[in-house]
Amino acid sequence: KKWVLSQKEFVSLFNAWVNSDHTKEKIPSADRLKDELPYTFDNIQIYSNFSINSVSFDHCCHPKFGDDILAFKIKNNVMIHHKMCDKAYKNIMDDHQMFFCKWAKGKLFTYKMVVSLQSKRGELAKLLTYLSTNDINILFIEYGKDKYSQTQYCEIEFETNNENKRDVKSIVEKQSKIIEFLEANDAYK
Repeated sequence: KKWVLSQKEFVSLFNAWVNSDHTKEKIPSADRLKDELPYTFDNIQIYSNFSINSVSFDHCCHPKFGDDILAFKIKNNVMIHHKMCDKAYKNIMDDHQMFFCKWAKGKLFTYKMVVSLQSKRGELAKLLTYLSTNDINILFIEYGKDKYSQTQYCEIEFETNNENKRDVKSIVEKQSKIIEFLEANDAYK
């Protein structure tokens, strides 16, 4: 409490919130150590003076790391669009509130693999959970071309901040049998 009250801007922000009849959008936020720093969600940075609960990508476009992106405010959440998305253009024309956003500086490395999984309930879910706990973000999955086979081949494209192909491969091998493992240098291949 003492720290908040010692901040120069807090009293004016608090009064603006009270004068707005306590609207959610005006709630003062003190959830960052340094106000001048952006929120960072995975590999996206958002600059905002509002509290942000989550950042997600809209289903209409699929920006890849490094593409030009735009961020729109939806309540206390942020929706990311590719700069060339038609829906983003419509949001701009409709004067939707926007945030400045950019990709975080940490470089992500993309890999593609084909793994062999037993054709039984939960095997794919176990693998995806395991990958997620190892800071691997899934970009694409193709699974189950032959639903009557005892073994399913699953193609997965993913990104991680680990550039060492051997390390990444050894992480995956702990959970599944790898048939093919490639580093995808170009995100659009």
